[in-house]
Amino acid sequence: MELIALNEDLINMLSDKLTILDSQLSKIDIFEDENEELIIDIYLKLCYSKPKGIKVKIRFIGIEEYSFFYTKDRYFYFIQRLKLFKKEHHYYLSMDPVDEKEEISVEDQDFILCNSIEGYFI
Repeated sequence: MELIALNEDLINMLSDKLTILDSQLSKIDIFEDENEELIIDIYLKLCYSKPKGIKVKIRFIGIEEYSFFYTKDRYFYFIQRLKLFKKEHHYYLSMDPVDEKEEISVEDQDFILCNSIEGYFI
């Protein structure tokens, strides 16, 4: 794996050249590391990157809260709308937000709130 960027630098990359909008989520790993810190890895295929089809892993470290929902009536899983931003000392991703404002909403779905993020090419 090759490091893309960390924290705010990663947000900037994923909002521009390596957009995760309209990407395909292929896998979610949720686990504790050796220090008993909760980590979530999401694996994405970027549909509109250049070159097309780049695969990335985004690691969310120091999870404060997360929620994912699935039903077989929904396709798994294209990101058609998202929020990705820093709020105070936390990073927030919602892959099914109620709106695209840079604020956390109780109506956002499929979200992660954490202390830091890392991105990798895989």
